[in-house]
Amino acid sequence: MERAIMNRLNTNYFDNFYIDWQNNEISENYVEFCQKQINNLSHIVPSLKKEKRKIIDTCCGCGFHSKFLIDKGHHVISFDKSEEMLNFAYKKNGILGKRQSLDEEFPENHVDLILNLNTSIGYKKNDLKNLLRNSYTSLKKGGILIIDLMNPAFFYKNFEEQMIFNFKDYEVNQTIKINKIYNSIVSTWDVYKNNEYSKDLSRELKFKLYTTNDIICSSLYYNFTLSNISFYGDMKGNEFHENSPRLIVKITK
Repeated sequence: MERAIMNRLNTNYFDNFYIDWQNNEISENYVEFCQKQINNLSHIVPSLKKEKRKIIDTCCGCGFHSKFLIDKGHHVISFDKSEEMLNFAYKKNGILGKRQSLDEEFPENHVDLILNLNTSIGYKKNDLKNLLRNSYTSLKKGGILIIDLMNPAFFYKNFEEQMIFNFKDYEVNQTIKINKIYNSIVSTWDVYKNNEYSKDLSRELKFKLYTTNDIICSSLYYNFTLSNISFYGDMKGNEFHENSPRLIVKITK
C-alpha cells in the first residue's frame, strides 16, 4: 500500500514537472505548435471550416488543442487520465475535462470528430485497440477519427540517442534506446534541478511506434473499412512517405 501511494505521488510530481516543461520554449513554443496543428487540421477535415462540430479531444493534456477548437466555435469534450494536467487545463485554458483513460467508454456518442494528437498512444499495450474500439462506438456515421503519431521510418533515421534540454532550473538528459523488431522505444529522462539529480522527476518512458500496417489491421478488426482509412505526412494533408516526420491517420466511420 505504501509503495503504491509513493508511486502515485511520484507520478503526480512528474506530471507537474512535465506541464512546466511543456509550457517552456525548448525547440518551439508548445502553445503555438498546438495552435498550428488546429489551424492546419481543416486541410484533412474540411468540414471544420464550414460547420460547428461536436469533438472529443482524447488525452487532452493541458487543454491547448481543446481551447483553440472552442475558440473556433466547436463543441469540445475533453478527457485525460492525469488529474494534474486537467487542473492546469481548467486554470489556464478554462477547459473542464473529465478524468478517464482510453480503456473507458468515451463520455459522448454521435460525435463528428475524435482527436488523439501528439503521440498520445503506445504507452500501454492496448492503447490503439482501446482508442479504435471506443471511437467506433462514439462516432456517428461519417464521423472521423484523427490520430497523430511519429513515423517510425523517419524516427529511426533521425533520432539522437542522447539529448540535453535546459529550462528554468532544470537540465534533462534524455537517452533513447530502440527496438526495431517490435517498433518500441525506451526513453530515459535523468532530471537535474540546480545541478542536483532528482529521483522524483527522472523517468523511464516505454512506448510503441505504430506502422501503417498496425493501424490498418487493428482498424479492420474494429469494423472500420479499408477504403475509409487515409494516411498523411502532416496536418496539412501532404502525402505520407518514408521521410514524413509524422504519421497522420484519418479514419472515417
